[in-house]
This record gives sequence, structure tokens and C-alpha cells, in this order.
Amino acid sequence: MTGTIPSTIGGNENLIFLDISNNKIEGTIPSEIFDISALEIAYIGNNTLTGPIPENYYEPDNLRELWVDGNELSGSVPDVPEGKFEQLEELILNKNLLTGAVPESICNLRDDANGKIISLHSDCAQPPSPPQIECECCTKCTTAAGSEDDP
Repeated sequence: MTGTIPSTIGGNENLIFLDISNNKIEGTIPSEIFDISALEIAYIGNNTLTGPIPENYYEPDNLRELWVDGNELSGSVPDVPEGKFEQLEELILNKNLLTGAVPESICNLRDDANGKIISLHSDCAQPPSPPQIECECCTKCTTAAGSEDDP
């Protein structure tokens, strides 16, 4: 599949499972994807998507898995307000161009007794030093090129 993700995707209010991974989709991730309140699983990885992770990526209350790996996403990982991502089990961010640090609000979801995140991947491997993105709580660190390092 080629092309872009249309913003009209947000109109699919009953969409629970989205898998558009391993295609040649380009452009940005439309924030409207995360307006879909029923969304539980979103596999958007291994395309050529660019730009930032949408600021509202934490909005679907039942989102359990979000994979955006293997793209060309840039910028920092947005902070997550308290009470959001409570069902999230997997957040796969690696093999992108993200910088900065994985927010403490996400690490708290992994470390907190109520947190459910069991898989958190980012480009936090060393070398290079400093790593592309800092992560105190990742379960798997890679470089954007794909080599792995255990945190």
C-alpha cells in the first residue's frame, strides 16, 4: 500500500484494530487516528512516515499497543497526562529520528504498581554517546540503524 493516511480515518469510530505496517505509506500520522475512542491496537510501523508523534496519541482509553517503529518520525515523545495510557502494554518507538528523552510520565506507567507497560522500545542504545533518545525505563534499546543493546 502506498500514499498517505487520510485524516478521515478518524471517522471510523468503531475501529478497534489498525494494521497499516510494512507498507510504503508516507506523510505524517494524522492526529485523527487517536480520536478513535474504540482503538485498542495500532500498528503503524515500517513505513516512511515523517513529522512528530501527534500530541493526542494517548487519547484512546483502551489503547493497548502502539507501534510506530521503523519510520522517520522526528521531534520528542509527547508527555502523557495523568489518567491516560492506563491500558497501554506496548509502546514501540524505535528505529525513528526521535530525540530528547522518553517522558517520565511514560516511565511512571511502567514503574508504577498500576502501570501496565511491559514493552517499551526506543533508540536509546549506546554508542552513540549520548544516545539518540534517553530512556531510563525502556525494555529494549536500539539505534536508529537497528543494532540492539539491553538497558
